[in-house]
Amino acid sequence: MKYHKLTIFILVSIFIVLSILIFCQEGYDKSLLGVVLMISSFLFVIPFLAKDEERIKSYVFRPFIIFLLGYFIVFFQNYYDLYLGLVSKNDSVFYGESLILYSLLLSCMGLTTFLIGYYSTSYNPPYSKITYCVYYKTDCLKKVMRYVTLLVVFLAGKDIISGNINYTQEELERSAGGIGNYSSILFVVVYFALLSLSVYNCKLLKLNRLKDFINQIGLQSLICLGFYIVTLLIIGSRSNIVVILVSLLFAVLYVCNKRLGLFYIIIGVMCFAYVMSFIGITRRYQGMSMAEKTKLAESVSLEKKSIMPTTLELAGSLQTFNASLDYVPKNHDFLYGSFHVRNLVSTIPFSSRISSRIFDSRKRYRSSDFFITYIIQGENYTYGNGSSINADLYLNYGPLGIIIGMFFLGILFRKTELSVLVSEGLSLNYIVLFMFLMGNALTYSRNGFLSPINYIMFTYILLFIYKRKFARRLILNTEGIK
Repeated sequence: MKYHKLTIFILVSIFIVLSILIFCQEGYDKSLLGVVLMISSFLFVIPFLAKDEERIKSYVFRPFIIFLLGYFIVFFQNYYDLYLGLVSKNDSVFYGESLILYSLLLSCMGLTTFLIGYYSTSYNPPYSKITYCVYYKTDCLKKVMRYVTLLVVFLAGKDIISGNINYTQEELERSAGGIGNYSSILFVVVYFALLSLSVYNCKLLKLNRLKDFINQIGLQSLICLGFYIVTLLIIGSRSNIVVILVSLLFAVLYVCNKRLGLFYIIIGVMCFAYVMSFIGITRRYQGMSMAEKTKLAESVSLEKKSIMPTTLELAGSLQTFNASLDYVPKNHDFLYGSFHVRNLVSTIPFSSRISSRIFDSRKRYRSSDFFITYIIQGENYTYGNGSSINADLYLNYGPLGIIIGMFFLGILFRKTELSVLVSEGLSLNYIVLFMFLMGNALTYSRNGFLSPINYIMFTYILLFIYKRKFARRLILNTEGIK
């Protein structure tokens, strides 16, 4: 793709400018803040200006674009508010005036290398002589989803009736290894396996109606999804709701060959962010009516002004990155990939009992989420502060980790999108990965770099076992397809 050369040249030039600025900045300077924000604004506009493969550019609603929206909210929204005078430079989210420019520059460099990785990945379709494709029945997975849904709803209902729902970090940690948590993980894994197979089958058989998709995934499966989402709303959990609804929406649009415009995407993100913020603010308050909870959420949102008030709760994750910059390496050495080693080990089913004996058993070293919570609140914390992709990469490898990690993430996004949206051939493995990237794209910026990897690997394991028993070859006239 020769037309990418100009885009990459511009991005490399910006990276060099940012590298110079990061060595020149000393303390806080509003004029320099304005310069960096101007560069950032241009970076976010590049995907809509750059020439690209028509088939991929027509999909505005895809992982790459949604991830950019989430990355902007988490790592840039507060800085635009600061420059416009909507918040003070002493706001707790910045974690000290001296970190403002440094943090912004690192986020901007991460965004630049993400775009370089994305646009430097070209698509070269292989020549293949395929005489058959493989079709997979989904009936068994539909039954598994029904059983897992009953288990999840039963366990959640049991806690609701007994009054055991508690949102302290201590209670969440205690339940992390329980059957309720494992059943929720199993539900997500079965859901993505069923969703990916349904999309694959529809594309393979050239079925492009909503009715066809519903027949593949099953009406009862969609009802199970509804029960699962309602259960999560009642108990105040949010992350899996986002993952499921976004991936399901894309699957429907993809099968039906429909497109969603940027305007509708932005409006949808704003509305969705408001609902998720509402749940996050009010879930700690039990025994309140919906009207009282609404007033509480409105009063909290009015405390801070912003260019996008509905996404303030998501933008608050910037504090995790700034807290990491403030603490490491001044008060603690870098973690040198130990969090990511744990992430990789967690992809092995039932490995937690063994890994707990090998790695440091102190809670703060379990993941970047725990470590950042320890940094901000100390040993006696009452809730989790979470993490963010830049914080996770920085804690593990320093500033270079953000630059290199985001570069490879850009390659992954591009490779996956090309394989699903552009390639003439069908790959179930890429469809699975695409659906996970789609579901996690909006909130990925506030999670660890490898946070979804155990779900992805468990889904691949389930599908590997499932395919060996429920695969059926279809003889097709596909010889000579490129």
